[in-house]
Amino acid sequence: MSARALAAASQPDPADRALEQAHQLLEADPEAEHPWLSPFDAAALASESALVLRDMRRYDEAMRHAERAIVLRESGRARSLALSRITLVRIHLDRQDLDAAVSVGHDLIAADPTLGSVRVVQQLDALRRLLETHCGHPPVRELLTRFDEARRARMLLLADIIQPPSKGTAS
Repeated sequence: MSARALAAASQPDPADRALEQAHQLLEADPEAEHPWLSPFDAAALASESALVLRDMRRYDEAMRHAERAIVLRESGRARSLALSRITLVRIHLDRQDLDAAVSVGHDLIAADPTLGSVRVVQQLDALRRLLETHCGHPPVRELLTRFDEARRARMLLLADIIQPPSKGTAS
């Protein structure tokens, strides 16, 4: 989180040092107590590294970390995997590689159509807005159609969370 804040504040050298410190702490002893609030593993560090490096516009490095996060999460938590894929699509868009962004976007949508996460839906909405700026590219238009279908399905899953039924109504 420190590295992300430093990268967002356009302080690349301190951001690099914070990332390096996180890598060293995690590699030293994965079972050791860390200053982090929640569990942190190699996949989480790869995801955060990708975000930091993207913020610093170091897209090639960011892409490598995002791809590593995806590999490390493929057999794990669906929500974290989806968020990692969203990051990778955004990096491809930053690099102006529309075909790669579309490919990862299709993987993202196909991976777990029943994933009902408010955070994922919000990030998919933001990603869709970014993709709309490239709707002149036919593969992007096709992906946007799939995004809309997937969003409708996810919103049905989240209906009670986003807009809970009013009191006194029958279920």
